Amino acid sequence: MTNKVKFLILSGGALTSFVYCLTSPIIQIYFIKLINAETLAMATILSTGLAAIVNGTIQSDKIKDFYRKNFLWIILLDVICFSFIVFEGLVFPEVRYLGLAVLNAVSSTLWMTVMRDAVNHKLRDGELTKWDSLMKSSDLTSALLGSITAMMFTNINIEYCVGAQCVANAIMGFTDWTAYQEIRY
Repeated sequence: MTNKVKFLILSGGALTSFVYCLTSPIIQIYFIKLINAETLAMATILSTGLAAIVNGTIQSDKIKDFYRKNFLWIILLDVICFSFIVFEGLVFPEVRYLGLAVLNAVSSTLWMTVMRDAVNHKLRDGELTKWDSLMKSSDLTSALLGSITAMMFTNINIEYCVGAQCVANAIMGFTDWTAYQEIRY
């Protein structure tokens, strides 16, 4: 993999990790007061059940090819639906939890699987282990910095937090799509 591809993948993931760790405490506190245990349980059921189904389809080469060919649409669908769900969730909190459960189980799972599969075809053995370690280290360092920053900014407006997550998601979509174009097989 080229340095450009590595930078694209690492920067999108790092930015998203930073933003999510910065904004998630405010978002979680805001929304947890607005829903009940049944909504959380239903979101868990939806997420787990759909993720099991989606992951089961990844075993078929024919379906995997379909996902690869439609990767841009998967990213666009994820980014657009994420933005709609989180902003609609400001008015209807149940929409946020149930919508994100479906989205995470379906398009987000496919997005990450297609990217991981593309990288796996470029790297082998020890290179793949090094890459995985570098990616995790980058994401965790960014998450740590986001969490530390969150301690300093505890009164960010909820709309800004939701908007920042949408922007980070869109940027990661762009960086992943650009990287995928370079490494796809």
